[in-house]
Amino acid sequence: MKIVNFSLLLFVFIVVAESLHAQSNCTDKYYQARDFYQKGLLNNARISLLEIKDCDDPIIKLEADLFLSQTYYDLQQFQRADNIILRLLKKNPGIAFKDYDLSDGFIKYCSKFYTNQRRLYFLIGESRYKYYHGRNYIDADGNNLAAINLKETGSFKSIEFGMSMAVPGTDILISPLIGADLTPYTFNGTFNFYDSEGQSERYTASLEDEYLTGRIGLFIKFNDLKERFIPKRALLNSLKGIYFGGQAFYTLQSNNEQINLTIEEALNSELSNIASIFQTESNNFNRKDLYYAASIGYNYNIPFQGKNMLLKCDARYDILFNSFKTSADLSSKDIQVETTLSYPKQERVLLLHLGIGLQRLSYKPKIKKLN
Repeated sequence: MKIVNFSLLLFVFIVVAESLHAQSNCTDKYYQARDFYQKGLLNNARISLLEIKDCDDPIIKLEADLFLSQTYYDLQQFQRADNIILRLLKKNPGIAFKDYDLSDGFIKYCSKFYTNQRRLYFLIGESRYKYYHGRNYIDADGNNLAAINLKETGSFKSIEFGMSMAVPGTDILISPLIGADLTPYTFNGTFNFYDSEGQSERYTASLEDEYLTGRIGLFIKFNDLKERFIPKRALLNSLKGIYFGGQAFYTLQSNNEQINLTIEEALNSELSNIASIFQTESNNFNRKDLYYAASIGYNYNIPFQGKNMLLKCDARYDILFNSFKTSADLSSKDIQVETTLSYPKQERVLLLHLGIGLQRLSYKPKIKKLN
């Protein structure tokens, strides 16, 4: 047992010793190259830097690669210098060349490089809603035909896919997206019909069903904000998660047919002609088929260690504009419709959308085109 323990200890000692020797050799080669460079022996510096291959210290390795690129630059081997910078930027897109011990001329030369960041993401989320609408139906002679009250509660269960792209030369990210919302809902309707003498009779209808909505959108956010505009770093970082934009919604799967059938079944045959005034041939019983929303939100990304993957946590307000059918949409030359109750207001509907998903980062270093 003692022999086994001694052998294991000896093995660990040898591995550690070799690692320290390799690290020491890596550092020695780097400073040797800098010494050659200061003496004007550029080819000797290049050879020493090329011998630095297995280096456990990422800082020394990065500085050595940057210094090798500068050496190629001074040797006027610009293509080789560019290839090293492009390779480094792909792994380390946030390199600030001015923070390293490089010549002013080379730092200025590196200003032609930039990194185009792209983000692909998918998000699942949910937003809940409810509405109450009251309407009076009046014939051409001014007689009351019916008074109805509608109530619907449901939730938009959404999935969306999108990508973010940096606008070249700016700190702005644009994010086009496409999504779909499956909406389970509960519908309840109360119908009061008036006869010629003004007497009313009350009927009710209820339904649980779902419909599908598709949407497209475009969001804008700031990838980075300059400290000269906002001096506080903590505030600067928090503002980076804010975005805004707009979306367009379109009903893909109808819910009006099932609601129309429910209303017909709730009314007896004597009132079938009156039931037809509530029916619609549009896709959605109470909403417009096509409507729009302005959005403002905030997302917080949690990176996975060692991967270009982020856990995306998202919260936003979608402000729907004129999404519900109005009295003008429902009225005809024979029947006038008046809205007596509307919650929320038909002009604007505010929905809180909460979501979670994944985001993948990719970086593509590029060289600015010279005019």
